[in-house]
Amino acid sequence: MQPIPPRLIDLMVEDATQGLSPQDEAELSAAIAQDELIRAEAEAYAMAATAVELSLSQPSQAEALPDALRAKLIASAAGHVALAKPALKLTDTPPTRPATPQPFSFTDGRMFGWYAAIAALVALAFVISFEPTPQQTTGPELTLAQQYEALANDADTVAASWGFNADGGDPAYAKTTGQVIWNTDEQTGYMKLAGLPVNDPNQFQYQLWIVDPARDAEPIDGGVFDITASGEVIVPIDAKLRSDSPAVFAITVEQPGGVVVSEGPLQVVAAVQKS
Repeated sequence: MQPIPPRLIDLMVEDATQGLSPQDEAELSAAIAQDELIRAEAEAYAMAATAVELSLSQPSQAEALPDALRAKLIASAAGHVALAKPALKLTDTPPTRPATPQPFSFTDGRMFGWYAAIAALVALAFVISFEPTPQQTTGPELTLAQQYEALANDADTVAASWGFNADGGDPAYAKTTGQVIWNTDEQTGYMKLAGLPVNDPNQFQYQLWIVDPARDAEPIDGGVFDITASGEVIVPIDAKLRSDSPAVFAITVEQPGGVVVSEGPLQVVAAVQKS
C-alpha cells in the first residue's frame, strides 16, 4: 500500500477545516477519483472535522442527530481509534539518532491522525449523550371535572353554593344552581354551574366577582366567561388579584369583555359559610 503524498494530506486537512481554492479542490477531486484509499481518507478527515464542530456545540442548542449521521460518526470514531493506535516496539534498542523535533500545528497533516481520533472520540461521546430518550409520560391530562374534584378535596379549599339573588336579580337566572370552590393556598378555583342561560358573547358575557373584605372594599374581578351549552358546566376562575379570605362570590351580566367596576345587579351569589 503506497503512502498518501504529504501534498494530498495537506489538501485533505485544509478541505476539512477551512476549505480549498478552486484549483486545489480540483486537484484533490482528481486524486480522490483515481484512488479509493485517498477517497476514504478524505471522508475520514471530513467526518473528524464534523465531530469537532458537533462536540463544541452548546447542548441546549443542538438538535437530535439524524440516524445516518449518528451511524457515520460512530463508525468513524471506531475506525480512527483503530488507525491511531501506535504500534508497540518489542525492542530496547535505542534509535541510532534522535528524531528532529517538529513544530506542532493543528493543520499539520502529520498530526491530523491523532487529532481526528480524539475528535472522533469526543463526537462519539456527543452522539451517546444525545441518543433519543423515551418521552416521559405524565399520564392523561385531567379533565375539568377531575381538576374540580381534586381541588374540592384539598384542605385549603373553601366552597359555597350558588343561589338566585332574589333582591334585584333577573328571574331568568332563578334556576341557577351549583357550587364555587376556591383554594387559598393555590389561588385557584372553579365554578360548577347548572341552569345559567346560554349567552351570545357578541351581546353580553358573564363576569365573576369575589368579595374579600380582608383585602379591599371593592370586589375582585374573577374574569369573564361564557355559557355555550345547557346543562352543568365547570368554569375555571380567572382572578385578577389575590384573595385569601373570600366571603361572597357573585355573577353579573356585562358587556363583551367585562368591566372594571360593575353597576350590577348581581344575578346569582354564593356566600362562604364561616367555620
